[in-house]
Amino acid sequence: MSKLYAFSFALLLTISFSFVQAQVVYKPGYITTPEDSRIEGLLGYRNEVSHAQGIMFKRDEMATERQYLPHQLKGYAFEQGGRYEAMPLAGADSTVKQVFLEVLVKGTASLYYLKMGDLNERFFIKKQGEELEELLHEVRRLQMESGQKYNADVKLYVGTLTQHFLDCQGTQLQIEQTRLKQPSLIKLFSRYNTCVTPSEEQYVKDTGKGLRVRLGLLAGTSFTNSQFSGNHASTLDLQNSSGFETSRDLTAGLSLDIVAPGTSEKIGLHVGVMYTQYAFEGSYEIYESDEVRRQFNYNLKASHLKVPVMLRYTYPKGILRPFVQAGVQNGFVISKESNVQEQSKYYNTNREKEYPLLDAYRGHEQGFLGGIGALLYLTEQTSLTVEGRYEINNGISAYRELEHSNRIASFLIGIMF
Repeated sequence: MSKLYAFSFALLLTISFSFVQAQVVYKPGYITTPEDSRIEGLLGYRNEVSHAQGIMFKRDEMATERQYLPHQLKGYAFEQGGRYEAMPLAGADSTVKQVFLEVLVKGTASLYYLKMGDLNERFFIKKQGEELEELLHEVRRLQMESGQKYNADVKLYVGTLTQHFLDCQGTQLQIEQTRLKQPSLIKLFSRYNTCVTPSEEQYVKDTGKGLRVRLGLLAGTSFTNSQFSGNHASTLDLQNSSGFETSRDLTAGLSLDIVAPGTSEKIGLHVGVMYTQYAFEGSYEIYESDEVRRQFNYNLKASHLKVPVMLRYTYPKGILRPFVQAGVQNGFVISKESNVQEQSKYYNTNREKEYPLLDAYRGHEQGFLGGIGALLYLTEQTSLTVEGRYEINNGISAYRELEHSNRIASFLIGIMF
């Protein structure tokens, strides 16, 4: 059964990925024509790579969409999101073509950005009245006098920025400390523009320095396998049995995803509150003869309120965003029950008695938790989530002589706002 659920989970992800490849999420924005006319409507959001190549646009939800290429527009902008301008850019073969560059800062010195792949980011500077110039960084293979080779980080962009920002001495030290990353460059360009033209208004991309919190609802199925070991008297009942069968139960709860976009879009904190339960039954017999034998039937039930705390790495672009996560989980017992029913026969004497399987229960379970999943974005703020989790915890037994562990696989679906 577990293999069937795992297969269904993988199949659902595959189908979802195939489905969303052709989908476009439309967000409010505008395009700017070559004649400087601004036309408001809905822009098709995909990812930063495709945004450089063209943009889908329609006047409203009922209108037919049209694709615009960089040579057909001056630019476009999302109402809540990026701003892009068409710029001539030389390719690897020195052929110049128009591309849409994202505007990070617009002012006396403007900063532009182009994403060409997950590991290929390019930045450009353009001062008023001057040509576009790329900010370069190279890793060169050099050789020492001893013959030993090493990689050298060559920050060519430091010299470029120093030359362009000579008219503001206050930025020179900051240039040396600037990394070729969006937040660092945006901070430098913004300071320079304020220094040389303090009365002019400049556009600065919002890097989202605050926290972004999303609420989620989750529900699904859990599969619990339980194991006991030790020298406690109760272990006799548990070890003589044929073992517990997997407990299949419903689980549901709330979650919070917390991300600091200004620091990282990829890594966030996932916390939640989940209701879980499990129930086991078992039996065994001690048989000496038809006249002397003992039959034992036992059960163990528990329900918990669990609080997962995990670090989650999410691929930050596109409509379908896979993620992996790992952390700890604390479980607090809501209810518990266990008992043994013993039926014995000794020749002509039959007896029945009932007693607890466990007398002492652990009220606080602790365990490690990990999993994988994917977010399917329906709108900018709303997404469906599908995930699988695996937990190992220290169980409900409070006896030192009776060790208990649970291994729990969960398959969940949900929605996040």
